[in-house]
Amino acid sequence: MNAFWKEIEREEQLSNLPPKLKASIQQARDAYFIRFRANRNDVIENLTGGNRARISEREWIRTSDFALRSISRISEIALDLTETYAAERAADAARHLYIAVFLMFLSVGLASFIALYVILRVIRPLKLITQTMKTVAGGDFEHQIPFKDRDDEIGQFAGTPGYFRPAPSRGYA
Repeated sequence: MNAFWKEIEREEQLSNLPPKLKASIQQARDAYFIRFRANRNDVIENLTGGNRARISEREWIRTSDFALRSISRISEIALDLTETYAAERAADAARHLYIAVFLMFLSVGLASFIALYVILRVIRPLKLITQTMKTVAGGDFEHQIPFKDRDDEIGQFAGTPGYFRPAPSRGYA
């Protein structure tokens, strides 16, 4: 028992234990190692000297039970604190998971929106303009050119098939 208790005391000195656990260790130190051991030494001394113990059997059982319970209480409190700590870490992990999943869905949604925007505002117009350029290159100069009214690069690009159209012929009289 002494070797285990020395280990507990060393841990108490070296680490930053929670106050509840430190109080439990102090209570066990007082109940078992100070009061109970003093009573036990007194009983042993009286009995080895041929005298009766100064404590009744019932009182002996009550004090020894209390002292032993104070020692077992240390492990109960340590386990309770560990369980609480684990539950807190699990709650933190769950919260971080929910945040990560939310951010993932947000990222996927944003990427999908950007992809849809690029498809509708850039790729689709470029495909239609390319088809128009092929039509104009094939000789159909009357084909309507899409998106030439846009004020961006797509509008500028849409105006290029117009350069392939022949200038209106002027009649000479």
